[in-house]
Amino acid sequence: MRTPWIALFVGTIAFAGCSSPSTTTPAPDPPARVADLRASQVSGESSVSLTWTAPGLHDNGGAAVLYDVRRSADPPEESTWDEATQVVPVPSPGAPGTRETVTAHDLPEQKWFFALRSSNEVGDWSAVSNVVSTTLDATGPEPVDDLAVAGRAEHSIVLTWTAPQDAGQVSDVVSYDIRLSTEPITIDTWPSATAVVDAPTPGEPGMEQSLVVGELDAGATYYFALTSADELSNASPLSNVASAMTPAEPTVFRLTNSARPFGAGWPKWSPDGSHLVLVADWAEMGHEQVYLLSADGSEVEQVTDLPGRSAGPAFAPDGERVAFYYRASTDDPYGVWIKELTSNTEPMELVQLIGAPFHEVAWSPDGERIAYTDKLAGSRQIFLVDPATGSSTWLAGGSGSEASSPAWSPDGSKIAYVGFDSNGYHIWTMNADGTESVQLTTSGDNSNPCWSPDGMHIVYSAYDTVGQLWTIPATGGAPVQVTTSNEFAFAPAWSPDGNWIAYTVTRNDIKDVWIRSYE
Repeated sequence: MRTPWIALFVGTIAFAGCSSPSTTTPAPDPPARVADLRASQVSGESSVSLTWTAPGLHDNGGAAVLYDVRRSADPPEESTWDEATQVVPVPSPGAPGTRETVTAHDLPEQKWFFALRSSNEVGDWSAVSNVVSTTLDATGPEPVDDLAVAGRAEHSIVLTWTAPQDAGQVSDVVSYDIRLSTEPITIDTWPSATAVVDAPTPGEPGMEQSLVVGELDAGATYYFALTSADELSNASPLSNVASAMTPAEPTVFRLTNSARPFGAGWPKWSPDGSHLVLVADWAEMGHEQVYLLSADGSEVEQVTDLPGRSAGPAFAPDGERVAFYYRASTDDPYGVWIKELTSNTEPMELVQLIGAPFHEVAWSPDGERIAYTDKLAGSRQIFLVDPATGSSTWLAGGSGSEASSPAWSPDGSKIAYVGFDSNGYHIWTMNADGTESVQLTTSGDNSNPCWSPDGMHIVYSAYDTVGQLWTIPATGGAPVQVTTSNEFAFAPAWSPDGNWIAYTVTRNDIKDVWIRSYE
């Protein structure tokens, strides 16, 4: 009776051994850890853009199904993950290897840390990604508050300002937006103002910067303002507004009309502005004499009648004497000579040069010294001579340096002159005792400096392609072109009232004296 039970048991075992395999799917792996998270501020916004590569599952090639992106003022970790703030919305994970991106908007300006985790379909989370950080900077540079007009000509205006500091967290000031208008500039009219091309690159904070704005209409009023921007395109507030009227087209006169070379040139004004002293070869070709010319060109008086050549004359401050260079023949040395204008006495040599002169002599405002140029050992140098005694002293130049074409400031405290460096001849200033030289011009070849009567500017000749007259602030800054003709203009002299500039023009190889108004 037990046999059937045993058989049934055995059969049951046999049935169990032949059953189908289980169909339960193994649990998926959690996604791989993201290791290439990157963060960068969105230009001009209080937002941070995050990018990374979509991860796969460790072994079975599947994809993540959910991201959890978080930000915090401290680096997020496993233990502090729930304390960090979620960045929402986030994208659904793409196929492994694709690039993902999300933006965290409207963040306060501070340093932020970011990290992310991803999950598979059953909620298994990856390890925390690499942690990235960025210091959010949505504040632009400080506004410029000292924009000013430093010079003007008929068709140009010089602007100056101080380079601003960036008020944000980490950026530098990298660009300017400078605009002009013939109407007052406000925040509302700023978008319609005309952008000025060739704005300079911002300098170090506190550095004085300048720009010559050209191609302007003469006799027109212009308004200027600027903004600056940092590396993240954060813009500064609008600067103060500067304005100026360009001078009207100048009045230009030709005072002399020479018939042959040399012609006439190197004019200098009398102290009262009624006359000009100049040199011309009107009496005999190749023998320049000193002449007096009325300021309107109507009257001419020959001052010297010498057999040799004269050059570079200048009035004494009392208006009663003229100093000039002279030599009797090519075999004779040059000297600085003086001619009394109120008597019939012959000119007298004050001091004899060793080498060759250069351009004009220059009488000090107090009349006690005359500055002149002499060339010694191949180098031009400036000397001072006492017109009362003829005693001469060295002032500047020599030992491989150059100094020539001296011009006294109106108060007698400084001398402008021409110095030389590897880039050419430039306008410099120094104290009247030869100390503290300051270079003003930096490009081209420049010469013939002359101070404005108020001591604020220096007019000079620039020899690039065609010689032209320029002005520059006496303390340094951007030069402003004065003449624009195709003819060679040089040797300028400012009238005592500051309203006129006399100068020399070469036309068809003949020199003549011209005069132009200056506002």
